[in-house]
Amino acid sequence: MNRAWFLLGIAALSLAACRKKSTSPGTAGEKGPVPVLVLPARKARVARRVRARCTIRSRTRVLVSPKVPGVLEGVFVEAGDRVQRGETLLFRSDSKGPSDALRAARAGLEAARKGVAQAEAALSAARAAEAKARLDRDRMKRLYEGASATKDAFEKALLAWETAAAQVRRAEAAVGLARARVGSAEAQVALAGKGLQDCTVRAPMDGVVTRKLMERGEMGDPGAPVLALEDPGHLEAAAFLEAALFDAVRAGKTKIRILRKGEVLFSGVISWKAPSVDPGLRVFEVRAYLPEGFSRAASGELLTMEVLLDPHEALTVPTGAVVIRKERPTVFVVRRGRARLLYLKTGVVDGERTEVLEGGLKEGEPVVVRGQAFLEENAPVLARPAGKGE
Repeated sequence: MNRAWFLLGIAALSLAACRKKSTSPGTAGEKGPVPVLVLPARKARVARRVRARCTIRSRTRVLVSPKVPGVLEGVFVEAGDRVQRGETLLFRSDSKGPSDALRAARAGLEAARKGVAQAEAALSAARAAEAKARLDRDRMKRLYEGASATKDAFEKALLAWETAAAQVRRAEAAVGLARARVGSAEAQVALAGKGLQDCTVRAPMDGVVTRKLMERGEMGDPGAPVLALEDPGHLEAAAFLEAALFDAVRAGKTKIRILRKGEVLFSGVISWKAPSVDPGLRVFEVRAYLPEGFSRAASGELLTMEVLLDPHEALTVPTGAVVIRKERPTVFVVRRGRARLLYLKTGVVDGERTEVLEGGLKEGEPVVVRGQAFLEENAPVLARPAGKGE
């Protein structure tokens, strides 16, 4: 292609150097036709394209810290290891203190349960004594009513029964208290068991260990991360855009592309937009959720996010056809075999196409894309459609 274009240029220079006289009157001294390549002006979908650096990262990222303070007895995973939620053992804190506390709590529970057994035995004895005293009271009452016993004897039997009944009530209260102590002891066991359980930390999610921040023997503390985990199966691209674009960007509608050295890795839409602009940096964050299992980029990569704003249909010309003359964009079109220079008002430059807003250009007109450097207004041209890649 380069050699063909070189020959085309030589031919154009030769034609410009040689003046051929026309056989028609009034055209003496006119140059010969200049060979050019043309493409038609056509309507196309264009958009303003804004580029920003974006970071590929996992949508789910956690820092795992100890639940209780203590020296780390072991860290059982390394960076790069895959982990399973609730199954993979990550690390363990010093468990001696919690183990001792659990043993003490269990001993207290056993003692409380024995206390219940003793209180219940005492209650049984008290109920038996009350039953015997009640029988004595009833018998003495019959004798007293039959004048076979004195009033004093009856009153003593009645008092004995009332005393026995009070002992029953006291024994019942003792059983209730003993049972309450069992409940408290069970709560202590549960609490101590939770403390011991918290010494062992398992994976809170399915994913991969990305960083190991502490080693065995170091002092662990709640809030001080030991490991960093990510879910590599659910990635997102995050970027920051200038505040002036805030109203133009819409989550779920604004289209984007993720690029690596010009290669399109992903096309989609903005999934999330920050609700406000950072007042200090005058930027706002946007995120695009990548498909599940997306593997064309790795978490942590820095790529390019291209945001397409205000996509619309417009009359366009090839961007390469536009030449700045007198500080204004211009194109040559071919009309009746001659070059006509048009001064344009252009809009969006969208890659290979440039939007034309004003300038008298009509849809379908042949626009010179090669050879315009050799043209002048009204010069005769020999136009040929440009092929692919020309």
